[in-house]
Amino acid sequence: MTANPKFRSQGRPAWRRSLLAIAVALGLGAFAMTAPGARLLVWLGQTFAPRAAVGGPFSLVDQTGARRTDKDFAGHPMLLFFGFTHCPDICPTTLASVGRWLDALGPEADGLRPIFVTVDPERDTPAALAEYMSAFDSRITGLTGTPAEIVSMLRTYRAYARKTEAGDVEHTAALYLIDETGALRRLISYNRPDDEIVAALRELIVHDAP
Repeated sequence: MTANPKFRSQGRPAWRRSLLAIAVALGLGAFAMTAPGARLLVWLGQTFAPRAAVGGPFSLVDQTGARRTDKDFAGHPMLLFFGFTHCPDICPTTLASVGRWLDALGPEADGLRPIFVTVDPERDTPAALAEYMSAFDSRITGLTGTPAEIVSMLRTYRAYARKTEAGDVEHTAALYLIDETGALRRLISYNRPDDEIVAALRELIVHDAP
């Protein structure tokens, strides 16, 4: 007689269940770095994550070495995203795109605060961040900090990051559209068409206008 699969699952040793859970988590993390994965992550965040649970206080250092907190950006909508300076493709592509989006917004972009947060603080010192950010639009604020501060920021924004043995960092690639109160308004995939992202940013800015 064949055993009931339900009972076989319940009898699986705890260490095997743990390994399976780790494998699934790592697989999802790698998938999140792909275009379909980024879109799925955005959908999951919009569908299941309470907006009030995403975002909050933070204290990091910008590319000039100045301490910056969430209070410095209060009263302004934010376009926030995570990355790292050694990223081969997604991060520089997104940073270059931000410049285009800001230009497309014209004067409306004056109230928006674009923020790039590193997920690789050991290598991305303020000096390294300043050199890297100099290749992109000067209106983008780069933020780094201690490993503990970055972990706290990732938790605050429900973001994912994991350093690989090769030195790369798998991380959440979604764009966070934050309103002037610090609340999440929308998550959007970094690789959506420019006009779609510009429209979303314009809607965020208009919503936050006095």
